[in-house]
Amino acid sequence: MRSLAPKIRSKPLRKALVSPPNSQVRPYDPFLALGIDPTNEYLNGRMLSAFVTPVGRIKTRAENGLLPRSQRRVRKAIKRAQAMGLMGRWNNLDGLGEKRPVAREGHGLGRDWSLVDGGREPKIDQKQ
Repeated sequence: MRSLAPKIRSKPLRKALVSPPNSQVRPYDPFLALGIDPTNEYLNGRMLSAFVTPVGRIKTRAENGLLPRSQRRVRKAIKRAQAMGLMGRWNNLDGLGEKRPVAREGHGLGRDWSLVDGGREPKIDQKQ
């Protein structure tokens, strides 16, 4: 027979992040204030990287402080940039201009991607 005593939770419940109401967000939404459509800014990876965590996840509206319409458009722009290869899907390092992973000799690639033209262009090894 089951006990009628209330269950005791081992973990406390996490307080959910609740987005502020639109009336509070409207004066601080940068896209609304500047008249910019975020979907047209998919080529601007540095700007979009502000809306992505270092792990690569898109921040919530509560974290960004955007209007729902701007949040949806920012999400669409980030997804476009990721699909085109302008932003990383799994980390936020490409958008911040940090070094990319380095392919060294012995890894089967035969190319050195480290710090050649800012890490963007491969340098072909002359030994081959």
